[in-house]
Amino acid sequence: QAAVDLVGRFCLADGPALLDTYYDALVERLVDRGVSVRKAVVKLLRDALLLYPKMPQRAHACRLLVQRASSPKEEDSIKDLIRRTFEQLWFEDRDTAVPPPALASLVAAAAGPPSSAASAREAPPSPSRQGKERAQAQAQFPSSPPRSPSRPKPGAPPVYVAIRQENPKTLGTASHARYERYKAASTLQEFYELGGSGADLSHDLGKGFISLPPAQIDAR
Repeated sequence: QAAVDLVGRFCLADGPALLDTYYDALVERLVDRGVSVRKAVVKLLRDALLLYPKMPQRAHACRLLVQRASSPKEEDSIKDLIRRTFEQLWFEDRDTAVPPPALASLVAAAAGPPSSAASAREAPPSPSRQGKERAQAQAQFPSSPPRSPSRPKPGAPPVYVAIRQENPKTLGTASHARYERYKAASTLQEFYELGGSGADLSHDLGKGFISLPPAQIDAR
């Protein structure tokens, strides 16, 4: 749950592009054995749907939530959370609705630093706790961006890549469409020319969808 919360905070704060990178890994946790993990993913999808109404995965995310709510084995607490999510999406006045906690924190961050009294009430997590949370996220989400080659400069020697031809991304998402284009690349230069991004490269290297000879990685 801590890993889902941590990755979710970064995705909501950095925008749809980062959410698109981690979307597949996050929605996989909707069938996690832990109730708290599934609930954390539902809350993340709710916040993303409210914050980014035009997110590319909107229809897919709603369909997954409906499937979870209709599962006879799902916990009643999660079914209630999904029901409330759709009530917020469909019926609440967006101008007067109270945002969920994740959205409220983003709004507070955009408004500027808190007052000294507020800072005293809510101290930031200690460095050791932050390090522990990052370690948990990296352990549970191997798609966390590893070190990867930088974008080659014009005229640089080709950096060859091997890309898995079977598209592993969720059908209907922007990442699936990009993968369909850049999977034809045989070099890093072609990968970027065909629409791949640095986030795509880091994610796919971490998942094993793209590989580079070790000598090339060391040379970069």
